[in-house]
Amino acid sequence: MIKVIEMMKRFLFICVFLLLSVFTGCSPQPVEVSPTDMDSGAPLTGKVVKVGYFSDGNFMGGASQGAVKSGYGYEYLQAVANYTGWRYEYVYGSWSELYKKLLSGEIDLMTDVSYTPERAGLINYPKDGMGREIYYIAVKTDNNQIDSMDLSTFNGKKIGVEEKSVQIKYLEDWIEKNNIDCEIVPMGSGTDNKIKALMEGKIDALVRTHFRGKVNGISNIVLLGDSDYYLVTAPKRTDLLEELNLAQPKIMASHPYFWNDMEYKHFKDAMMDSRLSPDDREWLNNKKYLRIGYFSRHLPLCARGTNGDAPQGVITTVMNDICKNIEVDPSIITYVPFDDSDSLKNAVIWGDVDAAFGFYKDLWWAEKVGLSQTNDIFTIGLRLIIREDFDVNDIKRIAIAKNKPSPTSIMLAGIFNGDYEYVYYESEADCYEAVKRGKVDATISNEYLARKFLQKNNAYRGLKEVDTFSDAGVCLSVNRNNSHLLSIFERGIVNLDQQKIDKEISANVFSLVRSNLHDLLLDYWWILVILGVVFLLILVNMYILNRSRQRISKVNQVLREQTNQLKVANDELIMANEHQVYANEELLAKNDEVKELLDKQHKAITIIENNHEALKSANWIIEFDPVGNVDNVNWSDGLRHILGYTDTNDFPDTLEAVVGLIHPEDRLEGGKYIWEILRVNDENINIVDHEIRIKTTDRDYVWFRAYARLNRRSDGTPLRLYGVLQDISDYKNMIAQKDEALLKAQQANQAKSIFLNNMSHDIRTPMNGIMGYTALAEENLSNSAEVKTYLEKIKLVSKHLLSLINDVLDMSRIESGRIELEPQPTNLISLVDELKSILQSDVEAKKLQFQVDTNGIMDDTVLCDRLRLKQVLLNLLSNAVKFTPVGGLVSIKLFQKPASDANRSTFEFHVEDTGIGIEKEFIDKLFVPFERARNTTVSGIQGTGLGMSITKSIVDIMGGTITVDSEPNKGTKFIVSVEFKTIMHQDADVTVRTKDKYDFTGKSVLLVEDNMINQEIANALLEGVNFKVDVAGNGSEALEKMKKARDGQYDVILMDIQMPVMDGYEATEAIRALDSDYCKKVPIIAMTANVFAEDKLKAMNAGMNGHVGKPIDTRELFSTLKSMLTN
Repeated sequence: MIKVIEMMKRFLFICVFLLLSVFTGCSPQPVEVSPTDMDSGAPLTGKVVKVGYFSDGNFMGGASQGAVKSGYGYEYLQAVANYTGWRYEYVYGSWSELYKKLLSGEIDLMTDVSYTPERAGLINYPKDGMGREIYYIAVKTDNNQIDSMDLSTFNGKKIGVEEKSVQIKYLEDWIEKNNIDCEIVPMGSGTDNKIKALMEGKIDALVRTHFRGKVNGISNIVLLGDSDYYLVTAPKRTDLLEELNLAQPKIMASHPYFWNDMEYKHFKDAMMDSRLSPDDREWLNNKKYLRIGYFSRHLPLCARGTNGDAPQGVITTVMNDICKNIEVDPSIITYVPFDDSDSLKNAVIWGDVDAAFGFYKDLWWAEKVGLSQTNDIFTIGLRLIIREDFDVNDIKRIAIAKNKPSPTSIMLAGIFNGDYEYVYYESEADCYEAVKRGKVDATISNEYLARKFLQKNNAYRGLKEVDTFSDAGVCLSVNRNNSHLLSIFERGIVNLDQQKIDKEISANVFSLVRSNLHDLLLDYWWILVILGVVFLLILVNMYILNRSRQRISKVNQVLREQTNQLKVANDELIMANEHQVYANEELLAKNDEVKELLDKQHKAITIIENNHEALKSANWIIEFDPVGNVDNVNWSDGLRHILGYTDTNDFPDTLEAVVGLIHPEDRLEGGKYIWEILRVNDENINIVDHEIRIKTTDRDYVWFRAYARLNRRSDGTPLRLYGVLQDISDYKNMIAQKDEALLKAQQANQAKSIFLNNMSHDIRTPMNGIMGYTALAEENLSNSAEVKTYLEKIKLVSKHLLSLINDVLDMSRIESGRIELEPQPTNLISLVDELKSILQSDVEAKKLQFQVDTNGIMDDTVLCDRLRLKQVLLNLLSNAVKFTPVGGLVSIKLFQKPASDANRSTFEFHVEDTGIGIEKEFIDKLFVPFERARNTTVSGIQGTGLGMSITKSIVDIMGGTITVDSEPNKGTKFIVSVEFKTIMHQDADVTVRTKDKYDFTGKSVLLVEDNMINQEIANALLEGVNFKVDVAGNGSEALEKMKKARDGQYDVILMDIQMPVMDGYEATEAIRALDSDYCKKVPIIAMTANVFAEDKLKAMNAGMNGHVGKPIDTRELFSTLKSMLTN
């Protein structure tokens, strides 16, 4: 019995000890932070670069020694440094001072430099900009005289703008475009001075950039435009330019939305205007109160207040700040609670409340139910709640609470790319309970409710949260017909203080997770059980002691008690055996679970391998011993495969052998990079991200991206390097193609610049001749012979100028694919004779021998586009005459060869001269548009550089070929080979031109022409042949005259095309539409500079009867008029 009492005492002691251990174990233990860990840093390495640093609002802050630096420009510099390894030495000053230092080489880099052609010749611009500078017109917020919706309110106002800046050009263009009469006030570069001038009323408006940030009392109301700005280098620092050009694409590759994220982070306040429009302000002034509906149980967003007080949660903070931003008293707000989302939604739709707070942003849902939603006020992270032993990939059933703020959860379930069954419960708590009990696999909850349920007490122990990496935006929802209120709320949430909102949310979250007595009881129920057991044991012990004293003399009773104890012990032994059997069964069940987990792991590995194959990547692992030496290397089969090794036995498994496959240049740089990470004992420096070239078995050196993460031991030494190798050769090829395209574009631009210079010279030359001969004719009006000579020369020079213009137009038509052949019977011998006649005067002037040989053809009449063939041969022959010196020889020979079709033949035209020839290096560029040989430019021979390109294009369209053989200073030979259909001999194109005399006495013409000079010339020509002329200045005037004209008043109408008010096409269609037979039939002839085939067709489709081109050819004009009036 004494032994039993001792055992009971020991048991009581153990219980008390365990109880004390529990309470002491729950108390927090202090953690000492090592100062060396806090102060340690990596040694500084890399190139030192002097960068100009100036103070400029949100763009760059901290422009003084030792000041903390911030802003868009500073973060961009750091992003560049991450990929170049630069270390910056900051040089402070104003923008103008620093730009001068950049030009002199005192600094190496400078931010915020806009592109101008003048600067491009002085400093180095990279390929890509560092951002986009947006220009606004800003006014005082309380300025009601200027309205951005009525630009005429800017008339008579003063607009300040920074002097000598690109902003002036944008402002001038805006003023001209909108026909605004205002005064531009140039101002210095100091931001504070310009703001002060605006606030004091010295100017009415100010041009500013979004760099400047939000200024209280000022609003941006008009967007002027934007331009890229650059991080530039000093003239002599081309080495930095090369490194910068390599770094910028890497920044964008790793963060494609870098610009947008940075601009929103630093300049969103400056890019938004919180002023209400006059219509919205009037609507709001007519409202006595605004009723805001909210969820009665949805903390930390909102919840019903106690005793009729204002609602709890962040709702009141948000609405008060919105009222402040739109300048109304918060007392206008009346809050109405609702218990579920359907009631709140219907209240907004039926007008019981003006707006709802707390719905998640869901445009699809909002459209279907008839609501409009504002931009996000703030966002809430979404979490997936599952059991701790559950795999996300096995989710099939998802619990959804009926009182959700919107059905966003159902849409978000699609994140996991599967078809799920949705089970609806009354509340979030029911959803959590269903997951806990295994009725469903998961539920979706916002991050704050997840903290409430999982951290407040242990009721949901065994559940865990998984980040979905998705956010739900919280917004205000209004009736879809209430655009005024939507606009007002949008303006009101522009400049909300997000830090203040986050602080209020955190305070409400604390109230959610703060434990009460009920939570403590749920968490520590086992302590109460232990205390109860201990108390019970004490009572039992006291009872046993009391009974023992009474029965100490009763030995037989003790023996019976001992017998009973033995029986109890035996029963316990039997029970222990039963427990052992149960444990064995449980162990077998565990084995099945382990097998299931292994199957899931195998599936996960398969998914990872498939992802690697899709990304052309593979993994590898390097393990280190405690000293830091390589202990083991594990190369995956996927890595061997992407390196070209189909047989794993051929792969060099050792680390040294694999490193040997890396390109020597990359091996040195990458090894140094990895060595720095391994050498530094810093847990924050553990990422390797490098691009290297590796020799493969089938593609020589190939570009790869090597990415690895280093795991360290507790003492900081390297433990294991997990790596991924990805084939990025396609990406590198894309970059190379982009650079090649850029080079070609630059070359094309250079060629067109040369062409414009040549054209400027070549056009000015005949223009100078025209003006000079005109002046000479004016001085010699009394000498008709001299005047006639000068006029002939003016005519000759004008035709040359027209040929230059026609060349450019022909090239444009050829490049756009609008040229079409018009085959007609053509006599080749007659065509060559005509060419000889055209060139005869030039040949005689240079005393050249001109030989024609047509003996090589049997069929002299073919079906071809006579005009285009003549253009080709005339271009070749005129060039031969032009580039052959005095006394030389020019010849054209025709040859006929059989073709596959009996009715067709191949004709060769040999054009040969003894001229200056063509340099060998230019022959390859001979048919390239805008190109001219050096000797032609130097010798002063004029031309567009398009003639040979046009010739080659026409021959190609005809299906022929053109070849050239030339030797400098000896001559050139062109051979044009084209296949034509032969036809029986006829005088296909032989025309006898007689000098007609025209007399239109008794005929009346309506001349429709807007240009006064053209009116005067045409009027004189028409009156010269006895026409009675009436003039209309545009199509509208012509239409009015025809409405009033009597039948037969005008025998014919000459109609210009491009005119103000109403053009020729519109005027013709309107005349034909008049209710008059005369107006429907009177001949209308287009007289226009639009002379292409499609222009003629368009004129006929509009209702015209004929077409005469400009400049006016009198023979063509009078012939067309005679034909029209005769028929």
